[in-house]
Amino acid sequence: MSKIIFDDYKRTIRTQYEKKKMEDITGILMNPSPAQLRNLCLILFDQSLSNNDEITMKNFFSVKEKEGLRKAIEKCEISRFRPIRSFLLGEKNSDDIGRIDMGAILVDFNPRPFSNFLANKKKEIKIKEDSLQDIKCKKEDPVLSLVSEVGNEIKGLPEKSILNRYKKALTKVALLCSVGIGVVTLLPKKECMQWNTNHYEVVDCSTESSSFLDPRIPINKDRLDLKKLDPQTIKTYFENGNPIIWYAKNGDEIELFNQPGLHPTTDKTLKPITPYIINKYLRE
Repeated sequence: MSKIIFDDYKRTIRTQYEKKKMEDITGILMNPSPAQLRNLCLILFDQSLSNNDEITMKNFFSVKEKEGLRKAIEKCEISRFRPIRSFLLGEKNSDDIGRIDMGAILVDFNPRPFSNFLANKKKEIKIKEDSLQDIKCKKEDPVLSLVSEVGNEIKGLPEKSILNRYKKALTKVALLCSVGIGVVTLLPKKECMQWNTNHYEVVDCSTESSSFLDPRIPINKDRLDLKKLDPQTIKTYFENGNPIIWYAKNGDEIELFNQPGLHPTTDKTLKPITPYIINKYLRE
């Protein structure tokens, strides 16, 4: 479970990066260099850090006992930020929790660090399990109560009256069972999504995957609306001078999408369309 949740943690940090880079007034996150990411750490330090962020940074920068955090950031080789940059841009994956937690700080993703994200996910799973148990109990209790009530009612009554009441009670039991089954049927089972040709589909997480690499990922509302577009159907690429189409290069082919984010199969960051790409690849 932790591996699945860690992958979800990384995906949501990258999604936050796509959102944050559009809002970042410093302009650092739009196309960050390793040196700029180190400078961003200094900016965040000067704005004051939470206890968790300070611990994460001290571990990442290997702060010595008598050395201040700011000094450690200033002395840090910028090459240490290259894997973080590659992770945020979707160029390379990483399973180094220290780097991923640093990425979460740089894009202001919460809850962080991963230990907090993991704890929150486990709480959500526990709440869902408790909710299912409550629904199951509520479904069963009225039936048991009604059966007990029937048993009390039929004592001491004439045979014909017993038969009529017994039929009515059975009808009530059948009705309650139908309602209970309907409630269970409506419970949300589809908590994953997977890419299907040109869009995401919501699918059931509880079954075993038929393929070696499970294509299913936890539902992400920001990515669920992503769609691959047919260039022949696109009437305009820009509105008020701003791109409204994003692309990814797959070999010699250009794939077009309706929103920013990560490519559904490669997890690489989608790029905003440019006149150069249009003229080179999309003009007949």
